[in-house]
Amino acid sequence: ACRTHGFFQVVNHGIDAALIASVMEVGREFFRLPAEEKAKLYSDDPAKKIRLSTSFNVRKETVHNWRDYLRLHCYPLHQFVPDWPSNPPSFKEIIGTYCTEVRELGFRLYESTLKP
Repeated sequence: ACRTHGFFQVVNHGIDAALIASVMEVGREFFRLPAEEKAKLYSDDPAKKIRLSTSFNVRKETVHNWRDYLRLHCYPLHQFVPDWPSNPPSFKEIIGTYCTEVRELGFRLYESTLKP
């Protein structure tokens, strides 16, 4: 599919469904935190390595398609995890494990797509 269509969907990738569910839950917990807690991470600077932002300019626009997001650098983990949010308490452990798994999957996919 990658060679003929230029894209593909990865299924049966080996990332544990329970880990994915934990990532989704800790994400929900993070975005349910009080606004003042999340505001500590808010930034308009795209160069920041850890940044909470939104899909529109909060200073200039009215809300059309509101999407908040948290951007984290993940590799090497030991350099970035200390700066990640400490709330929810399980955030660093769960997201760190997920980042490691996804990175390993990426390497396997990369290797597979290079094979003739």
